[in-house]
Amino acid sequence: MQLLSYDGAAVAVAGATRVWLAPAIDDLPCGDPLKRFVAAMCLYALDVRLELVPGPYSDQRAELYARCLLLSDRAIAAAAALSDAELAERFGVALEQARAKRGELQTEQ
Repeated sequence: MQLLSYDGAAVAVAGATRVWLAPAIDDLPCGDPLKRFVAAMCLYALDVRLELVPGPYSDQRAELYARCLLLSDRAIAAAAALSDAELAERFGVALEQARAKRGELQTEQ
């Protein structure tokens, strides 16, 4: 079992073939930016367990994986004129994740 944390709070547990969201996350409506992001982090935990991506699991790596999944480099480049807030809304992620992704792309250049 792998505990997943985000912003200092436990958000999910990933087992061998299944994940369980924390009630505070599970109760959010479908499409909620936080719920989508945590779900993407869960995919990373499962991919590590299945050895589809290199481990070990870390919440920091799971966040990076989720950003790459939800905010592709190509999509961000195509939406470069948008503010961080507009970017977050368009891609259904939290504002801090849109900022983090933009920052990652800037450091790569």
